[in-house]
Order: sequence, then structure tokens, then C-alpha cells
Amino acid sequence: MFVALSNYVISAFQEANAVRQTVEKIYLKEQGLYIATSAIPLIKELIKRDDPSYDSLSDTWALPIEFATEEGSIQVTISDEDRFFNLNYVANEKHRQVLERLFLLLNIDPYYIDSMLVWIGERLGGVDTDYPVKGKPFDSTLELKYLGMSDEDLYGKMIGNKFYEGLLSLVTVYSSGKININTAPKTLLMALDPSIDETIAKRIIERRQVKPFKRLSDLSLVEGINPFVVYNIEKFADVKSRFFNIEIVVKVGDAEVTVRVIYDRRKDKIVYREII
Repeated sequence: MFVALSNYVISAFQEANAVRQTVEKIYLKEQGLYIATSAIPLIKELIKRDDPSYDSLSDTWALPIEFATEEGSIQVTISDEDRFFNLNYVANEKHRQVLERLFLLLNIDPYYIDSMLVWIGERLGGVDTDYPVKGKPFDSTLELKYLGMSDEDLYGKMIGNKFYEGLLSLVTVYSSGKININTAPKTLLMALDPSIDETIAKRIIERRQVKPFKRLSDLSLVEGINPFVVYNIEKFADVKSRFFNIEIVVKVGDAEVTVRVIYDRRKDKIVYREII
């Protein structure tokens, strides 16, 4: 009887302790969420203070922010969504040509571009998928999975000795539709025009690291770029950004919370929010 009572007391204590730890963790997560949410207005002001006529990776907003408090730590990472290709512009002929070149660079079957047009309701037809055709613009880049695209196409693959980036690392559904040449990755710079090969793309990146492009026409200062290239890409390229991805990671004690938002600087509005 004594042993049974002892076991009961130990079990009850362990359960109570587990409940207490769970409650404490929930409290700490709520505290972290409050801190992260409170930081968003300050981060928005930081973005708005930079010169909006052009945006580059040397701007204040592009630098990582990290500091410690008595309770834990806060990490803030800001990136512009306009460095990527917006999937919802695929119906536009000029944008579609950029995506076709991007698919070629990534070794992805261009068949999926037709599937995208059907998926967003811009073209009649069917999609080889188990999901019903949406008929509306993309709300998430992960919808590409519903079109039957493989993980290799989406996240990256090795073919022989060459690595091909995944499409998800180069596309968005939140942007102005114009790709910022000051922040775009090399592969996307190469997709802008057939004359921009890897060598010229590297020159663009080297030039912007020293002196960001303040006007799209400044691109002609790069060796190998002529004014006709600038004219050809002006419909889908720019030197500034409108949408920014803000990720705030707050650690309080043993708890961690991540808040991710997409901020539209032009409208001064949060258009997407996610809590992890």
C-alpha cells in the first residue's frame, strides 16, 4: 500500500511538473510573440528611412540585426521580395520570356509554364495533378507542388557534376513585378536577357557591390551591356523594391518564436503574416 501510494505521489508530481513546464513555455512564447510584434513598427520605420529611389544590399535594412536582452535574444532579417520573379506575372509575354529563360537555366521542363497559366485561369486546359485547378492567382509559391513539380525542381538538383538551384529560391508571389537588379541573384540576372551570360551577370554583381545602380540606365555602364538590353528589360526590371520580407526570431528562456511578415512599403501595409 505504501509503495502504491508512493508511486501515485511521484506520478502526480511528474504530471504537475510537466503541466507547469508546458504553461511556462506557453507564457514564454507569448512573451516572445509580444516582443516580435512590438518590433514590427520600428522595422517598418527603418525601411522607410532609406532612400526609396533605389534599394541595394548595402542599405541599412539589408544588414542583419541581432541583440541580446536579459530575457533572451532577438534576430531580425530583412530581404526584398522584388529580387525574385513574381509567378503571378507569368501571363505577361515579356515576363513569361524571363521565366522561360529561367527554366532553361534551371533545367526544368517548360511544360510547367503552361500548367501555371491554366492554374491561375489565364489559359484553358487541364493540369496533370490530383488537385482541382484553382483559376486564381498564386497565393503561395508552394502551390507549384500542386502542378506536379518535383522536389528536385523546387529545391535543387545535381545533374552530373553540376548543381541546379531550386525554383523556390528564385520566385515569389509578393512583388511589384519588376526585378531589382541591385538585389537579384545571379541566375535571375541571367534570365533577364539572352545576352546576359554568367560573366556579365558577375560583372553586374561586382559593380553593384561597389556602387549600386541608381537608375536602370546605369546598367549600360557594365561591360557587355548595351542600351538595347536596358530598353528590352525596362518592362520587368528596376533598381528599387516595394515588398520586403521581415523575419523576427525571438528567444526567451527555452522558448523560441518566429514571426514573418511581408511589408508593402508603398502602401505602408502588412500584406502577409505568419507565426511559427
